Amino acid sequence: MTWRERIITARKRGYFTKQDKALARDWATCAAHEASPNWNRSAWNAECASAGFALIRAGGAFLVVVARDEFDQAESLLERIEDLALRFKREA
Repeated sequence: MTWRERIITARKRGYFTKQDKALARDWATCAAHEASPNWNRSAWNAECASAGFALIRAGGAFLVVVARDEFDQAESLLERIEDLALRFKREA
């Protein structure tokens, strides 16, 4: 299940599950990794560093709003994460 699907399901249910919250905390299953699975900090260069740091910050904010069951904010941050992942990929 993708994070977009998890948000839709959680919104209908009224909350994110404990599993959703655990997945949001783990780099291998978080929204940032889903959006950019081949992302590698060692691939950073001066041109793409700002996108990489922004992706990390957005991913951290995402796990907070998932923990708080804030569906609108989670959806907004997921869109931001996806945009940043595309930017990072272009700049890397």
